Amino acid sequence: MGRDELLNLISDYQARVPIADTTIGLRALNDPHFVLRLRDGRRCWPETAAKVLAFLEEYEAEANRLNVLCTEDGTWIAHDRRSGLAHSGRTAKLAEVSLRKLLDQSPERAPA
Repeated sequence: MGRDELLNLISDYQARVPIADTTIGLRALNDPHFVLRLRDGRRCWPETAAKVLAFLEEYEAEANRLNVLCTEDGTWIAHDRRSGLAHSGRTAKLAEVSLRKLLDQSPERAPA
């Protein structure tokens, strides 16, 4: 995979899932300047591109794992698609944080 192709994939990915260039580089390669350097013309080894693509796929799956919605009475509910667990809160952030704590404490249930 060439540099331009990888940059196009990163841009397409960022259009679907909001994530900064520095976050991609830091989490995928422990190099927050990787994407910036790539945009500046640096080359990329195929093994490095594979690591970045693997990270993006995993990150997108995790980003799409939780579903957050608001009920008519203003209660926010966060639902984990993988385990089926849900938690509510006064705000979307509180519901999501509470659900993440619940997920950290309980073993994953197999999806039905």
